[in-house]
This record gives sequence, C-alpha cells and structure tokens, in this order.
Amino acid sequence: MTQNIPPGPSNSPKVVVELGIGNGSLLKKLVDMEKENNGNATTRSGSLYIGIELDSLKCDTARSALQGYANVTLLHGSF
Repeated sequence: MTQNIPPGPSNSPKVVVELGIGNGSLLKKLVDMEKENNGNATTRSGSLYIGIELDSLKCDTARSALQGYANVTLLHGSF
C-alpha cells in the first residue's frame, strides 16, 4: 500500500547535511533561499545546516563564507 504524504510548509524547520561542501556556496545559497522564502532577515529559522568537508583549505574557505550564520555548523573530517 502506498500513501501519499503532502509536503509540509516551506517554512517548516529542516536539517540539511551537505557532504563535501567545497567553498560552501551551495550551503550558503540554501540558507539564503530559506531566509528569503520566510520573508525575514534572521538566520534563526529553526532549520539547521551541517556541512562536512575533508579538505582543510576548502573547509577554511567555507568557514569564512558562512561565519555570520548562526544555524550553520561546519565539520572538518571524513564522512
């Protein structure tokens, strides 16, 4: 039996995990899109964004790009 579950509202809290974030541009775009869709400038949307990167230089670049986002956690390591 298959049941269709309707999608929740676009402003419902989410947990987003990106593996291999590189310079963090995709994660930044996702956070910014959520802020735009919610119609506010706050970074505390209830959603949590996690980025994991193995390369330390790329991870440092992503940290610089995303340092102002309270709901973003970046991890340097293997997944």
